[in-house]
Amino acid sequence: MIAQAMSLPRQRDGIGALILLVAVPAGLALVLSVIDLIHLLPAHLWWQALTAPDTSDPVQLLYRYAFLPRVAVSVLAGAALGLAGVVMQHVLRNPLAEPTTIGTNAGASLALAAATLYAPWLLEGGREGVALAGGALATSAVFALARGRSFSPVSIIIAGLVVSLTFGSAGALLMALNREYTEE
Repeated sequence: MIAQAMSLPRQRDGIGALILLVAVPAGLALVLSVIDLIHLLPAHLWWQALTAPDTSDPVQLLYRYAFLPRVAVSVLAGAALGLAGVVMQHVLRNPLAEPTTIGTNAGASLALAAATLYAPWLLEGGREGVALAGGALATSAVFALARGRSFSPVSIIIAGLVVSLTFGSAGALLMALNREYTEE
C-alpha cells in the first residue's frame, strides 16, 4: 500500500512532464507558424486561399501550394518518425532504442561515403536513395546476424552494435584514406 502511495506522485509527475515536453514545443511551433502565416497572408484571406485561391495573387498561391504542403508534410513526417521510434522501442523492449541501436545510421553513412568517393553518379538524383539503401543493408545484416538467436531483443541489440561499429569504422576509414577528396 505504501508502494502504491509512493508511485502515484511519480505517475502524476511523469504525465506532467510528458504534457510539458509535448505541449510546449507543439504550442510554440503553432504560434510561430501562425505568426509566419500572418506575415505572408492576412488572416481574412486564409480560407479563400485554401479553398479557391486567387490565381493573380502570388501570395495566395504560395500559401496554398508551398506553405500548407510543407506544414502538412512536416507534421506527417514527424508523426511517422515518432511512430517508428515507438515501434522499435516496443519490439526491442528497450526504451532507449533508436536507429543507431540497429546500425541504420552507420549503414546510411557508409553508403553515402562510398557513393561519394567511388560512384558519384549515384548521387545525381539525390542522397536519399543511397542513404536508404545503406540503412536497409545494415538493418538486413542485423536481422541476418540475430536470426540464429530467434530474433531475441538482446541478440538484435548486440548484432546492431556490431553492425553499427563495423559500418561506422568502415565509413571513417574511407574518409581517412581519401582525405584529399573529403576535405573540399
